[in-house]
Amino acid sequence: MDRIKISKILYILVIALCSLSVLYIYTRINSPYNLIFLIIVCIAFLIPGRIQRYYYKDFYTGRKLLSRNRYEQSVEYFESFLQQIKQRPWIKKMIWFSWGIYTNDIEVMTYNNMGVAMLYLRQYNQSKEYLTKALKLDSRYPLPYHNLAILFVLEGNMVLAEKYYNDSVNLGYKGTSFDKFISKVGTIYANIQGEKL
Repeated sequence: MDRIKISKILYILVIALCSLSVLYIYTRINSPYNLIFLIIVCIAFLIPGRIQRYYYKDFYTGRKLLSRNRYEQSVEYFESFLQQIKQRPWIKKMIWFSWGIYTNDIEVMTYNNMGVAMLYLRQYNQSKEYLTKALKLDSRYPLPYHNLAILFVLEGNMVLAEKYYNDSVNLGYKGTSFDKFISKVGTIYANIQGEKL
């Protein structure tokens, strides 16, 4: 079983286990303590996201701008975020406060997003450079392969497009409804966490 399938299964299992655990404990506690318990659970689940939001603010703002077709601005925020990672490499570990289905390396995600932005700006060489950097850092991350496949179609190189597309599928990105759901959730989360625009 590949890394993506394992991540998807673990993602669903963790959510189910947490939900069932909270429900079980909630039903065992008498009123008004069950309400207090729910408040504590909500706080416990919100705090890690707030910590991550503080350190990943430029990343989420870049994602939000990318989803709003403001590509040049998104790249500026992603570049700023990469500088923060270089200055404070330990913030990369904050990714564990959330969950990455396809990779657990925020730097890799950033390079992929920059590659997508450059793809939309029709700066194909720059796009290839960013997507290749993402693959050098995590060769098992399927999204850069998928995005390179798109890029090669746009350039008319169907042989490379098919190769990279097949690589993305073999690594677990099949464009299924679950993959689309994860992508949509990521966009929504970035819009929520990103700086107000």
